[in-house]
Amino acid sequence: ASAQGHILDIVFGMRAQNVVPASDSDARATGRISYNHHTFRYDIDLVVTGVGLDDLLGTGPNSTPLHIYQGSRGQNGDITLDPSNFTDFVQDGDDIRLTASTLQLGGPQGAFSSNIFDNEDWLYTGQLYIQLYTVQHPNGAIRGQLPPIFKQLGMDGLEEGVDPTGPPQPIPAPA
Repeated sequence: ASAQGHILDIVFGMRAQNVVPASDSDARATGRISYNHHTFRYDIDLVVTGVGLDDLLGTGPNSTPLHIYQGSRGQNGDITLDPSNFTDFVQDGDDIRLTASTLQLGGPQGAFSSNIFDNEDWLYTGQLYIQLYTVQHPNGAIRGQLPPIFKQLGMDGLEEGVDPTGPPQPIPAPA
């Protein structure tokens, strides 16, 4: 993770071994989420190898193939965000790709809603993961845990009394 002004960039990978229980999918993915903590909006760019568009399986409340869940590494949790409800995967050479901009980090997510402030706290502390579903792997083909932002930035977490939605704190140089 890195910080550029008010934007936090999170790079992550997805593998079959991370699904709980692990899947035997050959798919893998790399992704990036850029989060603006002032607007509560994020961009996502995800490239998936080893899965075709016709392999995707719609699941969950919106019948979509990709969800963001609240849960620690090795544990399953509840769906909290649904980026694939707002955009579609597209063919990108031999891979498939999901790209979306300015998605809200909570609120209405199609057939359900989630709390922006809870989602932000889970994002900061590494308690969010992304999972993709395919026809061959209806319980999850690949999964990736988002790393804890504060740990990546050399911080233990929020200090008592610090409001993450308030004015930005100075970033030490070099940032």
